[in-house]
Amino acid sequence: MAKAKRPAVDFPFENETGSPVGKIAWSGPYVNSPGQPMRVVTDLHFIYVTRGVCNFEDDNGIRTLGPGDMMVIVPNKRHGYSAPPGSAWDEHYIRCHGPLIDLWLATGLIEDSHVVWKLLPVEYWVDRMVQVIGDAITPDPDESLAQLGRLQVLLADMRVASRSNSDYPDDYAWLSRARKLLEARDLGDRPSLQAAAETMQCGYHTFRRRFTKLSGISPARYRLLAQIIRARSLIMQHSDIGNKELADTCGFADEFHFSKQFRNVVGISPSEYRKRCRTHRGGEVFQQD
Repeated sequence: MAKAKRPAVDFPFENETGSPVGKIAWSGPYVNSPGQPMRVVTDLHFIYVTRGVCNFEDDNGIRTLGPGDMMVIVPNKRHGYSAPPGSAWDEHYIRCHGPLIDLWLATGLIEDSHVVWKLLPVEYWVDRMVQVIGDAITPDPDESLAQLGRLQVLLADMRVASRSNSDYPDDYAWLSRARKLLEARDLGDRPSLQAAAETMQCGYHTFRRRFTKLSGISPARYRLLAQIIRARSLIMQHSDIGNKELADTCGFADEFHFSKQFRNVVGISPSEYRKRCRTHRGGEVFQQD
């Protein structure tokens, strides 16, 4: 299968190939998740709450979860989740299966009794989940194996972090603040890169070096990705939204500039992205196996 390349960004992902030792079948964001009634699945699911409130139910009762809580959906165990009346939540999910995943379950590294993991800060762990998928939109067996390897590292780090009360290094708090500056949605509140550095109390070159070291990309690139991610989210929620409105809302000079940058980052045009979102809604990941 041909493999299209893109930067590692937050993107609905479906894997039709896999490797002999397993695969990540689905991954991506879900805005205003509708939840699921009590049911049983055969794959392992990780559902990370990024915004709002969610009620998680299993045979041990109901727990109310919020940002930073991850539901670990173990195969063949009854579970369900829903939003309390008048509320909603956003999530980032990973669904996987195969011999390597079975080994985690068989050896007790993922336990039936520990199905809610607390993982903070949210921005850090979402970024880690996104990086697992990497650059392949349609992975071949080799890239599927690489993704599964990255998932093993992530799960090990998540397992340790969920059992620890220690804070994350100051670097990640610094990076979180810097990202929020670069992600400002209102053009009037969006500082220049130089102004962002001054707000972070350092010179621009120091700001750029530290940001790039911690995030893996430059501040300018991160700002562009934040604009594209917002555009992608708007398309997912409103598939009829036009390129001109997206350009105005997301801070691009015009719709032609927006369309060019979207294709450069995502690898496909906004119109093709709309088609994929209609065909592969994130909710399909939670259908009965």
